[in-house]
Amino acid sequence: MFSLWFSNQERKERTKHCFWLFAFFIGLSILLICWTAPILADGKGSFPLSKVFSFLKSKDAGSKTFKYLGLSVLVFISFIFVYKSILEIFSLVTPPTQWRRAKRYLFLFTALALAPLLCCTLVVAKDDKEWKISNATQYFFFQFYFFIANRIGWRFFIKFLLPEITGESSLVIKKIGGKLTRQHYLGWTAFFLLAFYLPIWALLLVVAIALFNNSFSFLFGRKVGTTRLSEYSPTKTLEGSIFASFLAWICFSVLAISFFKAKWFGHGNFAGKEIHFFIFAVLLIGAISFLTNWGDCTFSLCKRALGYKNFGRLFGTQVGGFWDRFDSLAFPLFFTSIVFWIVLAIIKKEVGSPFSSK
Repeated sequence: MFSLWFSNQERKERTKHCFWLFAFFIGLSILLICWTAPILADGKGSFPLSKVFSFLKSKDAGSKTFKYLGLSVLVFISFIFVYKSILEIFSLVTPPTQWRRAKRYLFLFTALALAPLLCCTLVVAKDDKEWKISNATQYFFFQFYFFIANRIGWRFFIKFLLPEITGESSLVIKKIGGKLTRQHYLGWTAFFLLAFYLPIWALLLVVAIALFNNSFSFLFGRKVGTTRLSEYSPTKTLEGSIFASFLAWICFSVLAISFFKAKWFGHGNFAGKEIHFFIFAVLLIGAISFLTNWGDCTFSLCKRALGYKNFGRLFGTQVGGFWDRFDSLAFPLFFTSIVFWIVLAIIKKEVGSPFSSK
């Protein structure tokens, strides 16, 4: 399998990247479970795995310290990755002569991506004993509100920071930069929504499918691919993407159904609706499997239009930056959050009020 890569250097870079990415994914999953499990454990069988962390529900000093230390680490990691990811986008669209002035906007766009989570945390009632769809509805309200602020912020950015850029290059930067900042905002806000206010297994599922699809589309493409998926993505092939998507669809559908039957993550709102869950899971996983390729091609198009091969060097010179690995995640995360909210609203027969804190 390693022989499919271009060189030993690229093989080493990708192997190192995969190791650290896997370690980060496992660590982040543990932190998310530690933080959300005690809350979900008070519901009606929504998260049986939380029994492992049941001691966190006690109010002694040790459990509180562990809980809030984990939350602090999670917030710190989230801030770093949100900041680094917008930094990569700004490094592509900002001319070197304007970089110093552009840096002040990095914190603005980072804050906007984290704002829905912060605001929703402040208004959600702390004495809830079970999951409520109104919490997710409140988050969507803040997400839409700060999305408008994100668009206004970008307008200010291109008006006052890039006035000296004219002609065709100005149009390219404005369009591509606006598209990338939108994807950045929607991807991260959907990530936090799935992590804290919707079933967490949906987040783990999307991330796992994206990583699986990226790896196997690359491998299948090198082995049997002959047709380029896009002229802007020379290493991606149509055959590799189709094979990887169908393989991910089959494998993760089987896993999701098996986990549901074993009650690893409980039945939650799908209790007594096994057939409905099976149909929903298969259709959702199929959509996610194919949407990951769309996101990958979209970000590749943006990079090539700006004349770059990689977004940055966060994972090494050969592998690239944050968005070179997570470009296929932004739209599937947002799509999954919308679909889950709609399906759960149908099951609960309510959406809740975005203005109620009780």
